[in-house]
Amino acid sequence: MTDVEEIQALLYTYCQGYDAGDVAVVGSLWAEDAVMVTARGEQPVEALRQFSQTAAGWKGKGRHLIHNPLVRVDGDRATFSATWVVVGLPEAGPALAGVGTYRGEARRTQAGWKISRWSPEAIVMKRELLGKS
Repeated sequence: MTDVEEIQALLYTYCQGYDAGDVAVVGSLWAEDAVMVTARGEQPVEALRQFSQTAAGWKGKGRHLIHNPLVRVDGDRATFSATWVVVGLPEAGPALAGVGTYRGEARRTQAGWKISRWSPEAIVMKRELLGKS
């Protein structure tokens, strides 16, 4: 795989791991010193570890879809962005539950590419349209 494909695979792996409720897979994507950027500002890697734990309660609630991933590689560092859509799986049937953008940075490590900066932005999120796990 090319560097761009490997970084896109980080995004796809995040979505599939989160949807499967696989905390280990989601947790494996972060660099050791990664940060998460939220409305509260830059959060340390521990916030990402706690965020990764939320995947355990997600299984069966919805599916993440990634669109228009844009990756720019510069040596051992890269920036990325992608549009995400969450389809909720409530008992009444599938429903659009969220739309937003993932932005971030990745860094090549000895273990391969890892996410070093994660900035998820929800434009719309309707948690009531998610299924029950």
